[in-house]
Amino acid sequence: MSDQVLATDTLATPANSLLDPLASAWQQADELGIELIPTPLDKQPSAYIQTSWSDKTWGLINQVFVKAVQASDSLAVHLRWRCDTPVRNIHDINVYADACALMFPASSGNAAVSSLNPDLPQSMGSESSPVNLWYWRAGAVAPLIGEAKGIGTVTRESDANGLQASGLWQAEEWQVVLMGPMPGLMGGDTLPVAFAVWAGSHAERAGIKSFTPTFCDLRLSTPAGDAG
Repeated sequence: MSDQVLATDTLATPANSLLDPLASAWQQADELGIELIPTPLDKQPSAYIQTSWSDKTWGLINQVFVKAVQASDSLAVHLRWRCDTPVRNIHDINVYADACALMFPASSGNAAVSSLNPDLPQSMGSESSPVNLWYWRAGAVAPLIGEAKGIGTVTRESDANGLQASGLWQAEEWQVVLMGPMPGLMGGDTLPVAFAVWAGSHAERAGIKSFTPTFCDLRLSTPAGDAG
């Protein structure tokens, strides 16, 4: 299990301003570097993928830097990773854009990492423990929300349900913000979260990616005056 803990900041700033990856609020937020590893080949959903990637290298991105900010009932997460060769959109059949995603237990409540099956990020959830996904892809019109109950079971919701995203590539790195409603979560709660990044320049897509094999604890801050 991961012992990494990412604490959110509660800042007096309009929520929409957080969609700018360079907003001043992000400069004030604490950042955590999180190690990523390639997804295991034996966890890929088809024999074809396992065979066709058996002599290839994937999981190009080995670290992502993460910040999180609470704004009213929304959670905003800022991801930053190095990318020397960005793929900003899909312009041909064999082109794959850069992307990133967050994963949370679908019904985590105030659940610490230690209370969950540590293999959920590797198995993409299960029938008894589904996971929710927030997904951003460079060049896409809008981010996607999905749910999974195991490898190869991702279903996309038809509505983004308030999820917003923006991305910026400069100085050989991507900076991406994903922001969506998190009703019911309060200061002091813990939200388990996992991360994934796809390097389009290496044809990474679907299950071929870099990821965190276990959850990290996202601890929601308690606004001043609410403690005790």
